[in-house]
Order: sequence, then structure tokens, then C-alpha cells
Amino acid sequence: MNFKEFYDTYWRRGGYVPQVYAYPEYKKAYIQKIKLSNKRILDIGCGDGSFSSLLLNNNNQIIGLDISDMAVRIAQERGIHAEYFDINDHLPFEDGLFDAVLIFDTLEHVFDPYFVLKESYRVLKENGTLYCGIPNASMILNRIHFLFTGNFKDSSAISDKIIPELFFSDHIRFFSPKTIKTLLKQCKFSIRKTDYWFPDYFESAAHNKFSWIAKAVAAFKIEKLFPGLISFNMFIEAHKD
Repeated sequence: MNFKEFYDTYWRRGGYVPQVYAYPEYKKAYIQKIKLSNKRILDIGCGDGSFSSLLLNNNNQIIGLDISDMAVRIAQERGIHAEYFDINDHLPFEDGLFDAVLIFDTLEHVFDPYFVLKESYRVLKENGTLYCGIPNASMILNRIHFLFTGNFKDSSAISDKIIPELFFSDHIRFFSPKTIKTLLKQCKFSIRKTDYWFPDYFESAAHNKFSWIAKAVAAFKIEKLFPGLISFNMFIEAHKD
């Protein structure tokens, strides 16, 4: 099975995450706060377009790229100008074409995230904005799991729900707040704002009884004090100055 076949299978079996999971709702809320209108936006790794399509209401034009034909078809139905593309290749656009680039939950799936970010920088206009969402591999649950089992399990990956026979993460690159910020700076981006997310409940039956801890963490915004340990996901706004 090659890279494309893997993600075609992924989307054919249900795609992204169950709707009851807390993260998609937070991600939607984050995207809805992005104030863009009359802009040309590139969504790299657009999936089925369920998130970037939230920006269509403000007369934005959204072009989406994804390696799964099935995901692309669904994104097109949502009004996105989506097309099949392997983002490990050079982006098929001229320099300085886009006002904004979205890369949500994608960099952890690619072989060379540095290359993807450099290409994103290239196709952005001067003063354009990159919106990047990425899981925090250094979070405490991952550390505890590794400490007691000797196996690394990325708690933000959900492949075992979509592809049960895959007992390890489909993520191939792993980031902490420090590493993703360092990478962005290496690619000449100027970081303007970082948001950190921690769920206010645990979805799995095994951990649901500890949801009171999650509620306390979320209530006191502890993930902002210790982002490397506590946050599940990071959202970074960076500019091309």
C-alpha cells in the first residue's frame, strides 16, 4: 500500500475523527475566529474540506490540496476548489499568490515538513499569514505511556479507529511547541500568536472517569502555563514579513 492508497482507505472508512470527539469542535471554533474576507486561501492537506469551508461565507476563494481522491470529491461538494496533489512535491502555484495558507493536522504526516513550510512561504504574498495546527507529541500522556510501556503512542492520532489493523501512529513527524516554532523561524516566518488546546473531557471509556481533571485543567488554562506538557494541540499564526 502506497501513501495515496493509505489515505484513500483512511477516508473511505470514515475519515478524520468521530463527531463526538472534542477536538474538531475546538478546531472549528478556532477557524471561525480567523478574520479573512475577499482573500485567496490555500488549504494544504484539506481533507474533506469540513474545516476550511467555514471560511467561504466571507467571499473567500479556497483552493484545497489533498492526496485522497475521495476527500477531494467531498471537499469539492462543500464549495472548495479542491484537487488531488501530493504535497511532498513543489506546490503548483506561482510565488506570492495567496493571502493565507492553512496547514491543519498535516505536517505530522509528511516526510519533509521543512520543505512544505518553505513552499508555503513561497506562495504567500508579502504580509500573508500561515495558520498552522499541529498535535503536541511531547504532552504528558505520551510521556507517561512511554515511561510505563516503552512504546511511543501519539495520543492525538486516531488511526486505530479508522484502520484498526494499524496498531501504531500514522504520524511520521513529531513536534513539541519548541520544535514547531523553531522550524517556522527557520523557514523565515514571524510567529504572531500561539494558542494551546486541552480537552475538557476524555473521550475513551478507560479515561472518562478522569474527566474531572480535564475540566480543571481547561478551567484554569493550565495548558497555557505548561504547553509542552499539558497541551494536546497547538495553533500558530505566523506571518511572511
